[in-house]
Amino acid sequence: MTASKTTTPKKKSVKASNTEPKYVGKETLQSEAENMAQAAFDRVKEAVPSFEDVAGNIQDHTNVDLQNITDDASAFVRRNPAVSIAAAAGIGVLIGILATKRA
Repeated sequence: MTASKTTTPKKKSVKASNTEPKYVGKETLQSEAENMAQAAFDRVKEAVPSFEDVAGNIQDHTNVDLQNITDDASAFVRRNPAVSIAAAAGIGVLIGILATKRA
């Protein structure tokens, strides 16, 4: 039997390029900073309308919730006037006691 030889391709050696830091001038840094600031400003500007929409939705829901609470309280007072008067009197006495202790 004859032995067959397999040849492996030779790898090319890669030389390291010049790895010294490149000098960047003041103008280049200033220009890059201005570009970054403008990009950040643009992104914030795009996000503001969505924040306004969210705030408007929250305000609408809060107004509806407060209106529901007010309606429920009014209905309770109309159904139970004696309980409402007693609760108001109790709160008034409590405030009076707290006020005289502080004075």
